[in-house]
Amino acid sequence: MTEEKHENTTSQTLTADHSAQHAASDEKQMSLLQALRLYPKAVAWSMVLSSALIMEGYDLALLGSLYGNTAFKNKYGVRDPSTGKYSVPASWQSALSNGARAGEILGLILSGFVSERFGYRKVMVGSLIAVTAFIFILFFAPNVKVLVIGEVFCGIPWGIFQTLTTQYASEVAPVALRAYLTTYVNMCWVMGQFIAAGVNRGCITLTSQWSYRIPFAVQWIWPLPIMIGVLFAPESPWWHVRRGNREAACAALLRLTSPESDPNFNPDDIIAMIEYTNELEKTMAEGTRWVDCFKGVELRRTEIVCVTWMAQTVVGTNIMGYFPYFMQQAGLPSVQSFNLSLVSLALARTEGSLWGIGALLICFVMVYDSTIGPVTYSIVSEMSSTRLKSKTIVLARAGYNASNIVVNVLTNYQLGETAWNWGAKTAYFWAGTCGCVVVWVFFRLPEPKGRTYGELDVLFEQKVSARKFKSTKVDAYGHTSSEKETVA
Repeated sequence: MTEEKHENTTSQTLTADHSAQHAASDEKQMSLLQALRLYPKAVAWSMVLSSALIMEGYDLALLGSLYGNTAFKNKYGVRDPSTGKYSVPASWQSALSNGARAGEILGLILSGFVSERFGYRKVMVGSLIAVTAFIFILFFAPNVKVLVIGEVFCGIPWGIFQTLTTQYASEVAPVALRAYLTTYVNMCWVMGQFIAAGVNRGCITLTSQWSYRIPFAVQWIWPLPIMIGVLFAPESPWWHVRRGNREAACAALLRLTSPESDPNFNPDDIIAMIEYTNELEKTMAEGTRWVDCFKGVELRRTEIVCVTWMAQTVVGTNIMGYFPYFMQQAGLPSVQSFNLSLVSLALARTEGSLWGIGALLICFVMVYDSTIGPVTYSIVSEMSSTRLKSKTIVLARAGYNASNIVVNVLTNYQLGETAWNWGAKTAYFWAGTCGCVVVWVFFRLPEPKGRTYGELDVLFEQKVSARKFKSTKVDAYGHTSSEKETVA
């Protein structure tokens, strides 16, 4: 009886492995059009959750723009005795910007603990309710100190949005769609920036307190519709598998797909692939604790994800958030600065001798938003192991926010009239740091394109170098790899 039971168990394991291998092979061969036909609901639900990042992009761009708003400066700034003009000191600008970042770090840490326990949907709904309440602090802030407190509190749900939206997008879609859905997260962030620039441009001519209160109030538009969408969204099948609930995982998968579009689609095979990858990672790593992110091959994956996300800050992207203020420091009038800010976020071009710096900044925005900005979200979701993904992304985004605190302080002093007052020369500093990132990318960043999560696990386990990731053949089910032959 014992021998017969062992044979049955072995037979079931082999069958499951075959189903997983079959699903992985089908997923790799799936074209973009086929993926869209089979996973249209996954695309829609992912886009709903990702839209929460519009709020973060909006507020962070809003703050940088408000520093050039006369009414805002009169309310929250201090008077310069020599000129009689009001301005928000660099120290308080840093406190406002870094308050949001500090809150986001708290939210990221909180997300790492609660998302795996309660699931993405429940945590998202709770965060949306919280941000709705915290916006009241920003809207009614009587002084700059309360405004900082409001930024800290709002940063907590924003930090949760940063991890959950990327992780959800990476887990509900096949290989052919993952890069598009994870980079869409960045597009939502850019949309928020563009809306902030438009709202500020519309309110800059107002001379009353509403020139900055209206922009704060606009943030109440998004939480309710997003919340309604999240309530109806299915949970990630990967999350259910990690919780040991195969039936719920299969039900979630069916809600994410349109099986009628593909007669060969077998949800049991997909779940078998998810289970196989989950078990494979269990054999490669002892657990899913925070400390496991820094053990063995996971240390390399953590380094890649963290440095990739921090690269977004150290290449000079903060200049984009301070676009109107930057242009005013370069000598452009306030209204013209906001006009040019809108143009930059729409990726258009402009001419004029005085606006030469603005044209270069527009080029910078265009290059960033078509490369580093969106690709980062895809890389961080691909390079993390599925069992440690939430914690790895939390660490990476926390590193991003921590580096942003430093960058914010530097930028405020570099551009501040009462501080270093570098003006447009600030860009030279960030050109140097960008060069350092280029060197790191060349030697340390692998190419994950077209790989399943199981294949990536094997490549990292066998310590394949970053330069050979793309050319290495992988059999995730036989755990073997070999470098592809190349034709000279």
